Amino acid sequence: MDAEEMGKVFARVMMFLILFPLGIYVHALTISKLWEWYVVVQFGVATLPLVVAWGLSIFVKFISMDISDFEILYTDSKKSETGIVKYDYLNKMGLGLFFSLFTLFLGWVGTFFL
Repeated sequence: MDAEEMGKVFARVMMFLILFPLGIYVHALTISKLWEWYVVVQFGVATLPLVVAWGLSIFVKFISMDISDFEILYTDSKKSETGIVKYDYLNKMGLGLFFSLFTLFLGWVGTFFL
């Protein structure tokens, strides 16, 4: 891998590391507000604190994650003679393991705010 490719990979990883937690926060805020506006009013239950909504957002994001979500980070594919794109599934499995551990780490950090 040359320096230009390394720079592109680094930029994609950094973009992910910035956007992933931001996305979780926005999801948590959305869940918390929608819960407050509709569930609390309709059913008279307690509000959902932001950190609990954050944990719920992490949980939902993790269980709904698909291996194709990693396409933004790993786009080195090879075309066969038939024109069908073949992906390096071992690298995608490694990314899946990394993101699962990263998600677990974010969830663990969230427990300090409970």
